[in-house]
Amino acid sequence: MLKRGLEVVVHETFPAGTTEFSALLTKVKTAQPDVLVVGAPPAEAIPFTRQMRELDVNVKMYAATPGGAFPDYYKALGNTAQFVYSGSSWDPGLPYPGNHEFVTAYQQEFTRAPSFLSASSYAGCQLFVDAVKRANSFDSAKLREELLKVKATTVFGDFGVDERGFQIAHKDITIQWQDGKAAVVWPDA
Repeated sequence: MLKRGLEVVVHETFPAGTTEFSALLTKVKTAQPDVLVVGAPPAEAIPFTRQMRELDVNVKMYAATPGGAFPDYYKALGNTAQFVYSGSSWDPGLPYPGNHEFVTAYQQEFTRAPSFLSASSYAGCQLFVDAVKRANSFDSAKLREELLKVKATTVFGDFGVDERGFQIAHKDITIQWQDGKAAVVWPDA
């Protein structure tokens, strides 16, 4: 099957909680793809990556998303995570207003780096508090009305929703583990 010039040579799913991937990785190794993407949280992305390396499955580009974007991914794998890509919604080094201060305060409080889940939760709370102040109410219809008006940049990035309440302003990024750090490699800006 060719779509946009790409041919999918292996497409498999596995149940949540899977930790043994040798049969799947043997299929991948036989197919010899240029690119391999596993969509899994850290609990599955970590053993998948480890077994991929142990079985000598080599590809030109490997992405473990979203699991590869979590700080624990590199902590568990060390150099095995080197050059792995992951999609992410946020990075501690992005130049969003208040992001540096958020990261510093988070690290002081919890003695570890925040993940994108921490940043999105913090930004969501900021937006909620602001909407409550502007609506002068906790009424959900009034809060929704206020949030529909918001166009803002938070520690998590741009926020804006359409009339359905769907996020339309936030842009994701791609990171790659380089020398023990998650480097933002896309977009260029």
